[in-house]
Amino acid sequence: MKKISKNAQRLLLWAAEYLKDDNHWYRGWCDGDSYSTSHKVCALGAIRKGAVELGMEKRDGAVDYYRTSVGGNADIIDAEAALESVVMSDIPSWNDRRSTTHQDVHAAYCLAVKQYVDPNIVTDEEVK
Repeated sequence: MKKISKNAQRLLLWAAEYLKDDNHWYRGWCDGDSYSTSHKVCALGAIRKGAVELGMEKRDGAVDYYRTSVGGNADIIDAEAALESVVMSDIPSWNDRRSTTHQDVHAAYCLAVKQYVDPNIVTDEEVK
């Protein structure tokens, strides 16, 4: 198992669960707003939305997708790096390809969970 922080593991689990529902996935740029009325997010936005939902980041209007990548939350950066290692691309470009489907996104998260999440230290209650 590859090592990332417990909070990064929680983020991967949360995003995988959230993106099970294809009505939550979005291809394209949503102007940094993962709290739109549709609740749709891209693969990257799922991690950012999870950080807010799990209390790792404060919601201050639109969630700035790039704020934490530049000197910010290490847990978010670790979760993003884990997903990027699975998709072998930067997340936004991969997510927005015409060939990428909802099933691809959810499968990538499931593989990241399998590779990075230790089931002995992260419980379902911690992800809710």
